[in-house]
Amino acid sequence: MNVRARSIHTVGFTLVEILAVMAIISILAALTIGLYGRVKDKQVESRVQSELAAIELALENYKAKNGQYPPSSSWKNKYPVSSWSESMDPDSSTAISPPRNELYKYLVPNEGKAFLQDLKETQFERDAGGAPTGALTATIPDGAGGNVKWGYNSFNPKYNKNSYDLWVEYGEEDGSESAEVVRVISNWEN
Repeated sequence: MNVRARSIHTVGFTLVEILAVMAIISILAALTIGLYGRVKDKQVESRVQSELAAIELALENYKAKNGQYPPSSSWKNKYPVSSWSESMDPDSSTAISPPRNELYKYLVPNEGKAFLQDLKETQFERDAGGAPTGALTATIPDGAGGNVKWGYNSFNPKYNKNSYDLWVEYGEEDGSESAEVVRVISNWEN
């Protein structure tokens, strides 16, 4: 009797091969999503650094023409950032609200002054009637339909004693109970 061995030849992938490919794809997807968040953060930081440089240049041009920096309100040498670490501001628990930054009225073209040009509509605050209020804002949404305002102190600067302090702070929920990750972009070294 001549018995031929039958060869069963199936075409396809095994369950182990399919699971291995799915695991590899999942790992690559997770890495890509994590990278996207960091790239987006860097993009925001880069855009705000560019805005900071433009405002600094406008402030220097204002000083060159007027002999001093635009005024800011006095606020007892306390910075309004209650969420900063104690090493940055030991009086943070007693800090008061910041004065309104009124850089718009000093730096935006009006009456022949053109210290800060090419502002986008999102870079200054408007009142209910649509008129500029005077506050410059960074192009970072504040979660309330507006943008985060620049902080400005030329009255009694804490970090740049002979000029002015200019900063913006922004943050995001970090997943814990009402805690935020606060980032500060400023014209002083942190």
